[in-house]
Amino acid sequence: MTNSTLNFEPDRRHFLALGMGAAAVLVLPGAVRAAGEAADIRTLAFDGDTLLIAGATLRASLNDGRSWHERPTPSPVSSIATHPARPGRLLAGLARGGVAVSGDGGSSWTTRSDGLASGEVTALAVAAGNPDMLYAAIRGDGLWKSEDAGATWALAMDRPWLDEAERDPLTLASVDLETGMGGILAMMPVAVFALIGAGFYWGLFNGDDTLASPLIGKAVPEFDLPPIEGLSKGLSTADLKGQVSLVNVWASWCVPCRVEMPLLNELAARDEVAIFGINYKDRPEEALGFLAELGDPYTRIGADRNGRVSIDWGVYGLPETFVIDAEGRIAYKHIGPFNRRSLEEVILPVVRRLQEGTGS
Repeated sequence: MTNSTLNFEPDRRHFLALGMGAAAVLVLPGAVRAAGEAADIRTLAFDGDTLLIAGATLRASLNDGRSWHERPTPSPVSSIATHPARPGRLLAGLARGGVAVSGDGGSSWTTRSDGLASGEVTALAVAAGNPDMLYAAIRGDGLWKSEDAGATWALAMDRPWLDEAERDPLTLASVDLETGMGGILAMMPVAVFALIGAGFYWGLFNGDDTLASPLIGKAVPEFDLPPIEGLSKGLSTADLKGQVSLVNVWASWCVPCRVEMPLLNELAARDEVAIFGINYKDRPEEALGFLAELGDPYTRIGADRNGRVSIDWGVYGLPETFVIDAEGRIAYKHIGPFNRRSLEEVILPVVRRLQEGTGS
């Protein structure tokens, strides 16, 4: 299924949303105690300078959690989303099902569920570049999308998360890169959320647009992955020696992976550099369907069914692309879907420099 409406290129502004979310998590325990609802907080969000926390009730604070006032909601809330271009508009994913919309900061609500599957809305997010495009994750029933601010909904992805991956940082970070908002990360365990947010915060103020990896300049991890069932060639450490190459970590359920596939296929057609793939926590039939639909730019693909190899590579946000030198060392790492500019101005210059033997 080609998602032609998504044309988002993540940058520092979108990592900032994650950093702010992580900062909020770090101060949330004290804020929750101030609200008197420590046992019932399910999600949080910012509406401008207003901090929102929700569970059985929705509460708002204008003074960093020192005092709170309650705002009524149609039912207990499992997720909240906001957008800076729509101040005062709150979106609430309801525990009993449906999405409630408020245009006045939570004083009044309208439930919009036309076409939306029934069930708890476990996560809710707004596309960074289009505040009327919403995403809702329904417990046990896939990822849903609205292009009219919640008035109508349609199925976006039947199985966006594999098994227990709905609490997997890689899955959540990949969706967050697409939406550019932090609301969907509300499902993450607090400690993991804080650590990932801190990493994004560091990257925001680092001089580079990419997050540094401690593996840069080091040999790729030792691994030997089987092929995706139905394909003949897997991927191992030995395959990454003797030539400069790219290693792209992807999954069929990863929405941003779809965004960069046209450029990956274009690059493969140019035959300028070998492209290898690591397929992360995917079902074989889903991975093969993804390649059949969008094209297969990979020379070899290793199936990382349990995600252990990707962890060894330091992967935490799909897709990720690594430049590997001819000695099998990691020379560069790009997090998230690359666009034409980052490909032509950053990634390929590294590749060409290594191919010419002038860099390492």
